[in-house]
Amino acid sequence: VDDPSPNFIVVYDLQTGQLFKKWKPVTNTCCVSISSESMRVINGCEDCSLMVWDLTTGACSHILRGHTHPVDTIFMDAAGKKFLSFDSTQQDRTVKLWDSVSGECLSSFTPDRPISSCQISADGRRAVIALNGVEQIYTLQLQTEGKVDEVDNTQLYGSGERLGESYDVSKAG
Repeated sequence: VDDPSPNFIVVYDLQTGQLFKKWKPVTNTCCVSISSESMRVINGCEDCSLMVWDLTTGACSHILRGHTHPVDTIFMDAAGKKFLSFDSTQQDRTVKLWDSVSGECLSSFTPDRPISSCQISADGRRAVIALNGVEQIYTLQLQTEGKVDEVDNTQLYGSGERLGESYDVSKAG
């Protein structure tokens, strides 16, 4: 390839080491996420858009817009059908939940403080968010308009005796 711009998305078959797909988006890529379950590749672009690619056909399924600064972080659920996107530089503090099949923005959340970490649950129903300068970790239940999913609070994580305790998990602690 004689093009000097490093703007290709290249997917290799890990079993054979052979080139599987190669795309050249119209704008530079800031981040990439891939799902073998849904056979989709999603890339965040420097023009603030997200592109959803069909790994089988190689076609761009959707160009998603809504962020005000380039996204550099994409997290997909285990099925590859929903994903979170956000800008870790905090120029755009909004976290967005997308449906990678329909291309619809399902939800947006803009906290008052910068996000230090964010992740989507494997089932795509919750997001866990940590904010700069805040000790608590927030779990957001993701839902679509007018529909509230049932929450299963019967499964506890960790020991109930430790409820309310805090721990220093820094390198110094």
